[in-house]
Amino acid sequence: SVVKEAAKVDIFGAGFPCQPFSVGGSHQGVNDQKGRGIVVRAVVDYIRKKQPTVWWLENVKGLIMGHKPMFDAILESISAIVDEESGAAAYFVDHKVLDSAMFGIPQHRERLYIAGWKRSRA
Repeated sequence: SVVKEAAKVDIFGAGFPCQPFSVGGSHQGVNDQKGRGIVVRAVVDYIRKKQPTVWWLENVKGLIMGHKPMFDAILESISAIVDEESGAAAYFVDHKVLDSAMFGIPQHRERLYIAGWKRSRA
């Protein structure tokens, strides 16, 4: 599998395909006909198996608004990851919708960010 062959890193960032979750996209979610809606599963699988120290995921705010069951499933899957050393929950997890205009970018582009950091390193 792709995850098995992937290198372990300390800092991991991923932006999985947004079209299935976007207000302007296909609205097909995990049932996207092109398979884009399930890429997030491989991303979560990577976090579970490789356990980077810090990670973040980026996507459209439509994931939290129009596809809440999928958003909740992502959070539940990540929150259920167990630390290899302690056997306890591996990550502190937080999420927020941010607008790029808040950071000096001359356009409004709202994005959902989900971030996690190892509890053992906090």
